[in-house]
Amino acid sequence: MLDRFPLPSGHYCLAFECLGKSLYDFLKMHDYRPFPMFCVRDFSRQLLEALDFLHGFGLIHTDLKPENILLLNNEETSYRSGWDGGSSQRIPVTTKVKVIDFGGATYDNEKKSSIVNTRQYRAPEVILGWGWSYPSDLWSAGCIIAELYAGELLFATHDNAEHLALMERAVGPFPKDLLDRSTSSLANECFDSHGWHKIRGSLSSRSIEHVRKMVPGEQMVAKQDRPTGLGRLLRALLTIDPKRRATAREALALPFFTQLG
Repeated sequence: MLDRFPLPSGHYCLAFECLGKSLYDFLKMHDYRPFPMFCVRDFSRQLLEALDFLHGFGLIHTDLKPENILLLNNEETSYRSGWDGGSSQRIPVTTKVKVIDFGGATYDNEKKSSIVNTRQYRAPEVILGWGWSYPSDLWSAGCIIAELYAGELLFATHDNAEHLALMERAVGPFPKDLLDRSTSSLANECFDSHGWHKIRGSLSSRSIEHVRKMVPGEQMVAKQDRPTGLGRLLRALLTIDPKRRATAREALALPFFTQLG
């Protein structure tokens, strides 16, 4: 924050530095072409470092998404990928970013609303009413990183039942014990007695087709990119059980960040 001052109306103004466009706006401006891996790595590291800092003093962001991650400026440059020159694309001159919009942030020991996060980045514990905390931010981070890598939403949906089916398809089944203690009617409406999503009983034919097109977790990362460790990072963040989901600090210690290549 650069400055603060009151207005005659009684409102209070906070002045911040002028930043560039959001990562979402950059993707949109360039036809949703994915960022190169080094950009994905730099953005991911900074996002997780920001979360490690926030969570360190008890604050949960609750609305992480590419729209809330801003570049430092709007300068671009041309980048040519591949050892043989490859194809050219536009990338930011600097990969430095800042996380914004703390209007919905809450301390972990405060009373929490039942629904947080923008739909596509909402964690399973929020949807199913298991009670949410710091891990919900890490699920959102996983969705964001996957989007920056692929250039499109990981979970493109606006419906709870469809969203849960997409999660199951992408990262595996929901633990039965978590479903049993869910406070949401969705647990019984969407899952059978064995914990599997009742896709045919709860989704339309159009929705079923959409779920079938969802890429399973092991295929989210292209074969040539798997040595980077991105797949392992996504698995650690996109873990259904929030108690087993990686913390920001644990994620930063994974090979994707420690063994560059």
